[in-house]
Amino acid sequence: MEINNKEVIFQVDTCATVNTLPEKYVHDSVTAPATKTLKMWNGTRVETRGKSRLIFKNPANRKKYPVEFVVTDNSFNSLLSLRAAQQMNFIKVNADNMERVMGVNEAEQFPEVFDKKACVI
Repeated sequence: MEINNKEVIFQVDTCATVNTLPEKYVHDSVTAPATKTLKMWNGTRVETRGKSRLIFKNPANRKKYPVEFVVTDNSFNSLLSLRAAQQMNFIKVNADNMERVMGVNEAEQFPEVFDKKACVI
């Protein structure tokens, strides 16, 4: 993908609830101060640098999308959340074929049942 005319490799993370982008791709376009602390799959907390709304371009089809990113330090990967990936038609969740049993917060109550390594909360 491209942001600010630079190629950026993203990981689509269907467990992520926010899009993340290392600050090296954001430059001076942080539009809001850091207000979020991210909670990772292993329970660690990550302080953020802020957030920014940037134009995300898909070079395969030349479509552009305004995307809000939580800005992290440069040691983190660029992630696209489930919602963003669905809106860009990268993935499709066939919700008609599923029944909701429990959500992420409820899953924390049953650690022996759910593999926390699979999701960023």
